[in-house]
Amino acid sequence: MKKKRFFVSTILILCTYLLLIFVSEYQRQQDTLFFESNDLYSTDHLFVKETFQTLIKETFKTSSDLSVFISLESKNNDNVRGYFSKDYSDTHFPLSNGSFFSTSNTKEALVGKEVATVSENDCTYYEYNNKKYKVIGYLGITKPSFLDESVLINDSSLFNMPTTYLTIDGKKSILFIMIDSVKTIPIKRIWD
Repeated sequence: MKKKRFFVSTILILCTYLLLIFVSEYQRQQDTLFFESNDLYSTDHLFVKETFQTLIKETFKTSSDLSVFISLESKNNDNVRGYFSKDYSDTHFPLSNGSFFSTSNTKEALVGKEVATVSENDCTYYEYNNKKYKVIGYLGITKPSFLDESVLINDSSLFNMPTTYLTIDGKKSILFIMIDSVKTIPIKRIWD
């Protein structure tokens, strides 16, 4: 009788453990699909009218998981954006092949399946403003994908280009209320 109870208890514990593994994998897949359908932004993203230098100097001190995107002009249909993050280890971006950026300013690119690239010396490159960025991964896990014509470039020099808005993203990001075109007031999110 004791052996039977032990066996049933062991089977129940094993089934519970397997169920937890399946649920966590399902949640990870759902998070990845969400990022793909939301143009690589989380629900916490904000559009701010600040310079990159101001964000780095003021906002990055108070937030550990902040990422910054900049929309860039493109001569074709590509949706090109620059990317910078304080922490490159925690990423949920949907990659069908390849890897994500390992550190900041690596002069590498992630491209969608429909983006034109150039192959040289067994490497693939994306060319933007007469500069070649090594392609290390391909965006989008669904076919067709919202990211088929997207490009993400890891080059902080792109943030010096004039733009109207930057996008900041992160679970513990700071809200910016635009008082006027010169002054912003940071406010912590109420629900954090």
